[in-house]
Amino acid sequence: MKQDLVLGPVDLVIIQLDNAGLQGKIAKEIINASKKKIIRVLDTLVVKKEIEGGFTVLEETDVTKEQHKELGSVIGALMGLGAEGVLGAGEGTPSGAGQFAERTFGLSDRDIVSIANEVPAGKTLLLVLFEHRWALKLKKATDKANGVVLAEGIVRPEALIAAGATLAGA
Repeated sequence: MKQDLVLGPVDLVIIQLDNAGLQGKIAKEIINASKKKIIRVLDTLVVKKEIEGGFTVLEETDVTKEQHKELGSVIGALMGLGAEGVLGAGEGTPSGAGQFAERTFGLSDRDIVSIANEVPAGKTLLLVLFEHRWALKLKKATDKANGVVLAEGIVRPEALIAAGATLAGA
């Protein structure tokens, strides 16, 4: 039985780290969550920039090339729909499939070099796109109940502090 690629909510996390403090702890947590099927890593891009300006790029994923192509089709169709309506969706589907099947995040080598140029010397940039596997049953139950997700997202403690400050000033 073919499994749908993206059933659960998807998040993008971007983290900047000091190279001097790298110990692999974040990578271990991502790998553990993936092994426990809490998340499925759709794309990972790591750009480590040395003090002298050179950089190293690492890429990783939990999905096959065919699944990447399916994901790209969906992303391309949705972006095309937003850009040019139904016609754009039709044009975006094969374009997105091609971009994402061959490239991490659909980024070209030139795009990655551009990102690397923006990373401060002595820092590492980590981008992780992952699917919340734990939420699949919740999504299916919502779909069966004809429910509509109106909003979703990660609420960070800093956002709650800012909201509290705004309310106090109102």
